[in-house]
Amino acid sequence: MTAVRISLVLLAFLPFAWYAGRDAIFHFRGRQVSLPEHMLHLVIGLGIFVVLVQALLGSLLLLLVGLCVFLVGGCLDEFWYHQDLPIEETDLHAKEHMALLLFLGVSLFLQWLDAHAWRLPSDELLSVCT
Repeated sequence: MTAVRISLVLLAFLPFAWYAGRDAIFHFRGRQVSLPEHMLHLVIGLGIFVVLVQALLGSLLLLLVGLCVFLVGGCLDEFWYHQDLPIEETDLHAKEHMALLLFLGVSLFLQWLDAHAWRLPSDELLSVCT
């Protein structure tokens, strides 16, 4: 099921990649960001890269490490640089965050399915009842 998991993880990642890319472009064409904010975005991007790679490989522990890097970087970015953002950037961030939640939900569910031989919880309940 590895090929299926990889395909589903990549498919779930596409909406996030779309909005993250649009957000990155906005940082050069809309709101010019400072070098420290660019560096923080690099840390955030590295965290997301680790999450994606580990979701593809099926490693929950390292996925969580990448998620922690992303969360720390993302929180610092939000608290230091994201006051009074243009409405277009706020809209991009909202869609980007929702797409990230979709990607993480799918990735974690697929990790669970791999750990349970791709049997849904209802399959286990049916086997107990019979």
